[in-house]
Amino acid sequence: MQQSTWAIFLDLDQTLVITAAIEQYRKNRQWLVIHQYFNKTSLPDHTKAFLERVRPHFQLGVITASPRKYAEQLLAYHQLTIPVIAAYHDTKKHKPDPEPLLFAAKQLNISPARCIHIGDHQKDIIASHQAGMVAIRLSWENKLNAQAIATYPHTLCSNWTEVLTCLHTTVREG
Repeated sequence: MQQSTWAIFLDLDQTLVITAAIEQYRKNRQWLVIHQYFNKTSLPDHTKAFLERVRPHFQLGVITASPRKYAEQLLAYHQLTIPVIAAYHDTKKHKPDPEPLLFAAKQLNISPARCIHIGDHQKDIIASHQAGMVAIRLSWENKLNAQAIATYPHTLCSNWTEVLTCLHTTVREG
């Protein structure tokens, strides 16, 4: 099987999986019981279709500030198979530092310049820029922060269809 020359890295919470309902458990680091509440989490519309569409063309990874076990359990709960996970304990520094993104790129043996990082938070965008990756901010509420975009240029998307368009443009131009 031919490996893709591009990679997509997805932030986990509030990007790949809507986890707002368990935010308090995450903030309080209740990792031993949090899996009991995964039924309160959900996938954004068309997430599985998006992943199936990009999987043949991109290598995939998840970058999260949460522990690996939590990430693996949450992905398994939603039946998502993502081959690379860069989790909290994998690096000394965390987003907005680029270290987790660079760690993930190294796991896939791919240049950061051939990576697209998709996240919902400003720290995702800052980390993308510092790592030399393409940044896509995915806001399910479509909240535009003009100052943030002026400071760290990136594409703002509000659904997976818009992300697909951005990916197509990036790969075509890149």
